[in-house]
Amino acid sequence: MLSFHEAVKAGQTSPDNAWAIFDSLPIVSVDFMLGLWKASGFPTDHPQDGKLESAGWYGKRFTDTNSVDPMIFYANDGEVFSADPVYVTRNLSTMKRASDVRNEIETKEPKARLRMVEARSRSTASMVYNDLPIIDHFLLGAITACLAATSARSVLDLVTRQSSASCPGYRASNVKQTNKSLSAHLTTAGPACNIYGTDMPNLVLSVDYEASTSAKRAARTRTMRWQDAES
Repeated sequence: MLSFHEAVKAGQTSPDNAWAIFDSLPIVSVDFMLGLWKASGFPTDHPQDGKLESAGWYGKRFTDTNSVDPMIFYANDGEVFSADPVYVTRNLSTMKRASDVRNEIETKEPKARLRMVEARSRSTASMVYNDLPIIDHFLLGAITACLAATSARSVLDLVTRQSSASCPGYRASNVKQTNKSLSAHLTTAGPACNIYGTDMPNLVLSVDYEASTSAKRAARTRTMRWQDAES
């Protein structure tokens, strides 16, 4: 087995050797990870090898346990900026330089958190993404170097999942309301997200209020029925 330093010097290693190296290294604490880290790939013949570097990847920043910038890139002026990992993950295969689309991907909000998480039977400092099913696990490679391994729930999630907060939602029109009901036509307010299935571009919202009474108080129950407006 190549050691961590030997594999770094060689510039590439096999997946099996990479896992053997990972299992041989000491765990790290959350406090050890705080600060700004310069990152680079550890090629293992993975399809994503080198793509972050080609996009101008700088590394990661750990301000505190709840404020982590998981993807930092070089800007055109030589400074660095934090990018939305959802956008980067969805567009990495076609994105050339992150700095060229800075206005679209830059974020001022932390997009991950730092926790102790079990990886391969050991708990070590790990970066948990807020809006992606991804965890980066860190181990000590040297006094000022770490080896990270990424675990993800599924490849499909990496490609398609995004934060529901970025979805445009629906616009309501032809709204009609009475004491007993409410109805409206709904149309998508922008490009479909399709997070929870295929977004229907046109819907009819129908809400009925059914009054019920009891000995103590009167209550109302609401039932919603969704109908495809095009059917």
